Amino acid sequence: MLANRSIRSAVFFAPAVIIVLMLVVIVIFDQALRQQQTSFLDVVHGPMARATTSTTRLLLQVSEVQAELLRYIQLAQRLEPNDPVLDDLRESIRSKYEAVDDTFDALKAASPQPGEADVISNIEDFLIIHRAVSTRLVAGAEIDTMSVSTIMAHYQQLQSYIAEFAERSLESAQSTTDRTEREVRSLAKWLMTGSILAILASIILTLFVGRAISRPITGMIDILTAIAAGKTVPSVPDQQRRDEIGAMARAVAVFDSVPRDWREHERSLEEARRHAEAANAAKSAFLANVSHELRTPLTSILGFTRIIQRRLERNILPALGSNDPKTGNAVRQVRENIDIILAEGDRLTALINNVLDLERIEAGEMVWNIEHLDVDDLVAQARTATASLYMTKGLSFVTAVPSSLPMVRADRDKIIQVLINLISNAVKFTSEGHIRCAASLGDDGFVEIAVSDSGRGIAAEEQDAVFEKFRQVGDTLTGKPTGTGLGLAICREIVEHLGGTIRLESTPSAGSTFTFTLQCARADSTASAFTRKDSK
Repeated sequence: MLANRSIRSAVFFAPAVIIVLMLVVIVIFDQALRQQQTSFLDVVHGPMARATTSTTRLLLQVSEVQAELLRYIQLAQRLEPNDPVLDDLRESIRSKYEAVDDTFDALKAASPQPGEADVISNIEDFLIIHRAVSTRLVAGAEIDTMSVSTIMAHYQQLQSYIAEFAERSLESAQSTTDRTEREVRSLAKWLMTGSILAILASIILTLFVGRAISRPITGMIDILTAIAAGKTVPSVPDQQRRDEIGAMARAVAVFDSVPRDWREHERSLEEARRHAEAANAAKSAFLANVSHELRTPLTSILGFTRIIQRRLERNILPALGSNDPKTGNAVRQVRENIDIILAEGDRLTALINNVLDLERIEAGEMVWNIEHLDVDDLVAQARTATASLYMTKGLSFVTAVPSSLPMVRADRDKIIQVLINLISNAVKFTSEGHIRCAASLGDDGFVEIAVSDSGRGIAAEEQDAVFEKFRQVGDTLTGKPTGTGLGLAICREIVEHLGGTIRLESTPSAGSTFTFTLQCARADSTASAFTRKDSK
């Protein structure tokens, strides 16, 4: 059915039907709420109103008449018949009887429920009797014990009938409430049934439409997988369809006509890429694991070596004395060996730290503390950290950082590490002369920082390799400075992560200049610093 329809219309067809089903459910639910509201209003304005408002008002008014009448009986025994107080009471009793009549007439006109008519008739009879007796007493008849007892008896009977009427009205309200609850439960059952049917219909429709769309697409995927694997595909189905599936089938058929050797070449390249990535990942994991495994015993070796050196100097050597030449030579040799162990241990520790730093950067696990930094302060800190290096070789250190240079946005510790690496390399390759660290404002909002030396320089054919890992320039057998071959690789990773670049300019026998760039801090930036961790 959907073969001649576009996928777009098929996709919109299912939600449209689901929306219609949901609207039907909503309409049914609205009708249920309206019916429940009508039933509730019937209860509130019908028997409930009679049981509460009308009967309460009638009972209060009858009580007021009874109270006025008893007061009249008490005062009539002490006052003259024409006393103004008795006249006021007579008028008050008549007006209250009129209010009782109005309330009772409204109660009778409220369409009483079955079972209430006889009670209303009894109330009416006793109201007539009570009023007749009261009127006779108020008109001047003799007040005796029998009259008072009659009034009280009729009043009590009237109260009981009014209470009975209220009780029957409440029973009628309860009956209406029960009927409403049954209707609501019935509607809720139908609503639940309708909702379940609508949900089931929606699920079935969605599955049908999804299957009608996904089945040919799955078939196309299988065919594409077979084509990619170099298998022979007899024919591509559904090419006669006039929807997107047909267009896809025709495109797959065209793709199947591509020469097999091209796909074979592509598969070979993909396989080589996967092997290269796997080898690189295995290498990185191996280096990281080896570095971690070496760090613990190396730390123990250095620690125990320093303990041996300290105890040798403090306890053993003072006890030996210096009279025996052989002992002096042995002591000197031991000292030199200990110094060699410590120096090589420190160098190996630096190598391990560099490997771990590089792996963390490449894996995106390095923590970066970005802040606004003063370039002059960075250069001064790096100069202080490397003072022992260039002063030992008798080299001069020159800085050129303009005071008007803007602040840069970078990680302080990482940039100090870059500067120390570059200055250390410059000292290694420079026998005499100077080391110069300069900074200037570059283009496009960047600051350029350059570290140059007057050393032997780097040959042009070796300049491209200096930033590679474990690569060092110079003779591989003699004259090669000590190091790990990772310093410049780490420098490049740090600078590029911060959005800058690093480059080399060198002339053999004339020195080298390493220049890297950092982004200027924006003037409208409100945050002075923040911390982040890379994520792959």
